[in-house]
Amino acid sequence: MRLLCEGTPELLFCENETNPKRLWGNETPGFFKDGINDYVVVGDRHAVNPAAVGTKCAAHYSLLIPAGAKTRLRLRLTPAGAPRDLADFDEVFARRRDEADEFCAALQAEIPDADAKRVQRQALAGMLWSKQFY
Repeated sequence: MRLLCEGTPELLFCENETNPKRLWGNETPGFFKDGINDYVVVGDRHAVNPAAVGTKCAAHYSLLIPAGAKTRLRLRLTPAGAPRDLADFDEVFARRRDEADEFCAALQAEIPDADAKRVQRQALAGMLWSKQFY
């Protein structure tokens, strides 16, 4: 897979493995799943893999956004053979949003309350996002 990022964020890599030192006090070398947090929040530059490989990755942006201002970051996770740019990002994003709207409309056809529909949609999105736990 390839992560396409607008701008030039710093890419941070670690492994999706439990940190044995943090949980059990065992000194074990490695770049564990909490490495990205430790790098960003604590400033521990040794917590992420300097070779830029791993099973977890984050695009680290450092932005100053004035009060009331807006900014947009465009990212896309693609198969390795897909285009290497974000030229069609807005078109693809709109298409995926339309597909999600169509899916939810069919699922919620018998729910009259707009607020209940929004709550259900958010709940379904959370379930899809974390489906590895179900």
